[in-house]
Amino acid sequence: PYRAFEEPPVVRSMTGFGRGEAAADGVRLTVEVRTVNHRFFTATVRLPRAYVSLEARVTAELRARIERGHATASFDLAADPRAEAAVTVNRDTVRAYLAALAEVRELAGTDGAVDLTQVLTLPGVIERKAREPLAEEAFAGLATAALSAALGDLVALRDAEGERLREDLEVRLAAAEAAVARIEGLAPERELRERERLAAKLRELLGGVDELGEARLAQEVALLADRFDISEEVTRFRSHVALFRETLAAAGPSGRQLGFVLQEMLRETNTMGSKANDARIAQEVIGIKNELEKLREQVENVE
Repeated sequence: PYRAFEEPPVVRSMTGFGRGEAAADGVRLTVEVRTVNHRFFTATVRLPRAYVSLEARVTAELRARIERGHATASFDLAADPRAEAAVTVNRDTVRAYLAALAEVRELAGTDGAVDLTQVLTLPGVIERKAREPLAEEAFAGLATAALSAALGDLVALRDAEGERLREDLEVRLAAAEAAVARIEGLAPERELRERERLAAKLRELLGGVDELGEARLAQEVALLADRFDISEEVTRFRSHVALFRETLAAAGPSGRQLGFVLQEMLRETNTMGSKANDARIAQEVIGIKNELEKLREQVENVE
């Protein structure tokens, strides 16, 4: 029998997003990781061209935290706006400009002041030093830090969404269980009605019971009525419900196993529907199928 969990089990969604940053040597690396549904683990890694050799290492780090789903990891490397600008003043060039300005003042016979703003805009006065590209291992260190932060965000989001999924799965599973209980309550009345109908049909076909006898008639009716017995399907359905809950409570990815269990639950439901021959039971079967379909849609989001 099902007992309530002492602690809510962790169910992880396959969809999520995480972002992380790391900075060093005047550059900032931003990593974004997105995940969507997939039957297995797959990954797309987008690294700056100079560091594509690190793709296998990044994929391994993704696989260590994501067991199922398609992950896309994007790496954006840019100058850190908070870092000091790498600029220098070309002293020799400035001296040459000032000497030229002094000569112009002398030739023009004027004592005009030097406008420093204009001097700074003269070609060659300010030199912007190009930053050396990060060595591969230096980039790898930044990538590990930023990716770790992004994956932390991602997993937290997937866990939060997974808890909402778990709550919805429990509600829908309980609704399907309740419908099966109602079917079980309707079954005896329906079985009695079917036996009476079959007995009447046999009497009509045989022209009475004198030739067959009441005992034989009862035996034939029982054999025919057995085709409408749904007790085994109800028992197996409840067994599948228990397995679904056990799988939901187990540690690790459970989405694929839950999908298989739902297939078996649907199989038993279809058999109950085919045996029903009763409008009220048929209506309950439709309700169960509706809940199972919603369960299937949600399970497709479970890692």
